[in-house]
Amino acid sequence: MTMYQKITDDILGAIQAGKLAPGDRISSVREITEKYGVSQITALRVFKELLNTGKVVRRNGSGYYVKSDSDIPEIPPTLFCAFRPPKLIDNIDNLGTRILCGIVNACAEHRVNLLFSRNIMALRNIVCTSDETARFLAEELRESTPPAGIILDHRFTDAQIEKYLFPVIGNTPIAIVGRRSALPVLTTSIPAEAAAAESAKLALQCRPEEFIIFSAFQVCEGKLFCECFRKNLIGNGFPESAFTMYNDVLQKAQRDVEIFDEVTQRLRTSRKRTLLCSSTDFWSIFMQEHLARKGIVFGRDAALLSAWHVEKTDSTVPRITSIDYFPEQFGSLAVRAILNRGDSPRLEYYTEYRILLNETWSITK
Repeated sequence: MTMYQKITDDILGAIQAGKLAPGDRISSVREITEKYGVSQITALRVFKELLNTGKVVRRNGSGYYVKSDSDIPEIPPTLFCAFRPPKLIDNIDNLGTRILCGIVNACAEHRVNLLFSRNIMALRNIVCTSDETARFLAEELRESTPPAGIILDHRFTDAQIEKYLFPVIGNTPIAIVGRRSALPVLTTSIPAEAAAAESAKLALQCRPEEFIIFSAFQVCEGKLFCECFRKNLIGNGFPESAFTMYNDVLQKAQRDVEIFDEVTQRLRTSRKRTLLCSSTDFWSIFMQEHLARKGIVFGRDAALLSAWHVEKTDSTVPRITSIDYFPEQFGSLAVRAILNRGDSPRLEYYTEYRILLNETWSITK
């Protein structure tokens, strides 16, 4: 038996007998050379053999130790994601893709594994998830190793979550991305009340006399924002009669055309200064294009406030005043909410926002 083998066996024997406990420091290279009268090369060979057994670890700067639980690398948690797949980048609708970027980047930042549902393609180009997709997701979760948390697209309804997912997930936390919920789950959503209050305050700068407000049901918290905007203005002295509400936009093409025509006629005949507010840039862009063909220009004939700040609002003529809710934050907040779940009882998380005042924020006629 070679000398390095004998020394190696002596140390392993001490570990086996409990004379060296997990976490105990093993003799240094110098101590081994002095104790056994061997060369430094032999001592280094001993430690190489010990490391190969998996029972000894080297801690940089402090020597070699018997392996303990603290030396076992922690397996990073895995988050399960059922969110719509990314789309090709365009200048109108990148919101879902930007939210997904927020999820992926936050997982990378926190060194968390991310597992995508095999059913995410069913979440593309829809408003609400079907019960069938919710059932498939429940089956997928039932069959898989329980994740550290579940990130859900807001297109899953509360009823579907309660009926299909709650029975199979146990105590696994869920984070809904993009809307609030009546369920005891984590959520990330827009700060509708705060954004509406600031928007109403800024609206007074335009000296409006009447308001036309458009709420699209596809936009999460859009109805809440519009209602808060209206209430804040009423609180500033405007009568109920100063408001016209449209809650059925972006549902049927024919109805949208009818609304455009009604708004066009209203702006042509009214002598009052009018401010229009929309819960979504998609509607604002379509409306601006339609009304421009009728000779009505926002920023001159009426003021326009919109929400979400999609890329095209910066290139329309005139540029649309819009509220930027920072879509990436919906995703990153969902990841952080799950990872912080054990340390915080908080359920609702809100993105930041900023109001970008552009050319449509005035009335000059």
